[in-house]
Amino acid sequence: MATQSRILVILLGFLFCFLHHDVATALQGTQSDSNLQPTDPYNQRLDGDDITQLDPNSPQVVAAAKFAVDKHNQDTKQHLTFVKVVRAESKPMAGITYNLIFDAKDGSQVNLYHAFVVVNSLGIKSLFSFDGPYH
Repeated sequence: MATQSRILVILLGFLFCFLHHDVATALQGTQSDSNLQPTDPYNQRLDGDDITQLDPNSPQVVAAAKFAVDKHNQDTKQHLTFVKVVRAESKPMAGITYNLIFDAKDGSQVNLYHAFVVVNSLGIKSLFSFDGPYH
């Protein structure tokens, strides 16, 4: 039994490394264009040919954006409130990577934010990055 547990831990370690490498590779294409300000969230793009523009109102997109806000609040002790998704795109790789631009309230001020959320093949969400507010 102990041997099976060790093998399982090793396999899960390899799976984590594989998923992390795929996400890091996809996000390498998020460098800023020299014609835009480096803080322009609309310039943060996924790299590759199989990028899909998504409906900002789809339940999966809204759920990913709400997850990003909730996870950010949990990590930073802020109290942002999700408002709406402005733009969304995705790329399939060992699950789905969402590139999200959305509005969230900080107190009474609505600001623009940007996040990458990864949903693995088991449906587990991870917040890869969260940037903003953009004014």
